[in-house]
Amino acid sequence: MDSSISDELATAWIAKAQPLVDPLLPGQPPVTVHARGVPDPANAPYGAFMMGWPEPAGSGFVLGHLVDCEFFLALLRRCYADVLAARPGLGLALDDRSRLEVALTNDVLQVRAPGPPEPYSMIRHHALMLFAATDWLAEPARSRWFEIYEAVAAGLTADGAKPPSPAEIADTEAAAFADFIALAPESVDPEGARRLLAGPRLDAVLRYQTLAAAAIGVLARECGNRSGTDREEWFRDQLATGYRDPDYLLEDWERLL
Repeated sequence: MDSSISDELATAWIAKAQPLVDPLLPGQPPVTVHARGVPDPANAPYGAFMMGWPEPAGSGFVLGHLVDCEFFLALLRRCYADVLAARPGLGLALDDRSRLEVALTNDVLQVRAPGPPEPYSMIRHHALMLFAATDWLAEPARSRWFEIYEAVAAGLTADGAKPPSPAEIADTEAAAFADFIALAPESVDPEGARRLLAGPRLDAVLRYQTLAAAAIGVLARECGNRSGTDREEWFRDQLATGYRDPDYLLEDWERLL
């Protein structure tokens, strides 16, 4: 498994995403975007818990990113453990750098997409950014990720369980971000990271990652088998209307899970 993002890769991924974003936001002016690798995760906003993040820079944006994302990928491997145990071949999704690519390309869209009034949900609203970036992946990585997200979504309501409520979604997000801050110092220490990944203190973070994956699965169900111009039009509609609603995805969450 190669968990690193080089300057060359980051630049190539951003260059790939920019012309894919343009048709989704007609009338929106282009934005200059550059990557900035952060070798020491102690200098990242949430330690090793977040691979990429956008920062305003003059008239454009810098997409900060971890140079080594091993901890984050190990976290996802633990989060998706049941899915990967049932379908071992999907584990390649965490070995081929595709999720690292998504960490950069989703922010190329986010910095240009007019979002909702506060609050912005990193589970519900950000699901559209991650869904789009996953859709841009080359095969077979694209299909692997959508299969993972579908399986996680299905698992949430297995055996007749009800989908998490809006309050539960918000509480999960708040608890996870509190832990991102509280546990960041341990996430950047090799021994501390090993203890975290092996122990119970990541429960809130794992729950957050589960709901975030399920939200992408919900969008995949809502988008359905659209292709070509029909799929592009669906994305444009989502960005122009639904994504700007503070309650984005809640209706689909209840209907499609």
